[in-house]
Amino acid sequence: MAKKDNGSVIPADISTGIMSMDEEAMDILGPDGVGIDLLPRIELKHAGTVAFGLQSVEADDEELVKGSEGFDAVILFMHQVRAYWEKGFDERDESDPFPDCSSLDARVGTRRETNEEVKCAGCEFAQWGSGTGQGQACSARMRMFLLMKDSTLPRFILVPTTSIKAVKFYWVQLRDKGRNYNNVVTHFGAEKAIRADGGIEYSKLTLTKVGDIPDEDAERLEPMRDMCKQGSKRTAVSAAQEDKSSKGVSEEVKKSNAADEGDDPFGDE
Repeated sequence: MAKKDNGSVIPADISTGIMSMDEEAMDILGPDGVGIDLLPRIELKHAGTVAFGLQSVEADDEELVKGSEGFDAVILFMHQVRAYWEKGFDERDESDPFPDCSSLDARVGTRRETNEEVKCAGCEFAQWGSGTGQGQACSARMRMFLLMKDSTLPRFILVPTTSIKAVKFYWVQLRDKGRNYNNVVTHFGAEKAIRADGGIEYSKLTLTKVGDIPDEDAERLEPMRDMCKQGSKRTAVSAAQEDKSSKGVSEEVKKSNAADEGDDPFGDE
């Protein structure tokens, strides 16, 4: 059992069932790990209300959870990706979902046409102001795999550019205390924010540590963490992932997200 920061208790069974399926999972999934498209999704809603949509494993049905209520989960693995499309949102060929340049580590991108590798930090399309407004022409997202209580498989959420700063700040807070995101229980909430350029409202993640995972349970999560890492690192960035994460978003906000027209998430609030 792990104590919450407020003195109450978080059940250690948030990781129940992981070890019992490791060998079978490895046999079925193989070295490719857990594919993103196989996992139920959590979507951060923007339109109408600040909320999360928790997709069912069995169908496309989802449970709507208000952002103020949120949910608890263990972050198994997360990493940034980047994608650049030469054409705008309305001009893209729907039958061709892949970007003109993309990166699975947000450090080195690969240009699709020439297979040339480009360092993201020095790329002109990754500079603030290269896109519409103050945004980047090459957009950043954070892939995140979460394990919720009473689940033996992770869920997937694609964190938008405008929430990456919150995720990184949370990581810094944890590391300053000698912890990491995969050995604590995190409460995910959401709040309404307004973009400075255009006044468009959107939902922004909030992350709070609510408890520690015992070392023995954290070790039990490692095989699932590795499968998430392997699966994500082998899954190319595509528009289909963006579309799924934009379900329920107004067309105005969806276009804004796709073009990364938001404010600099690492600048001043």
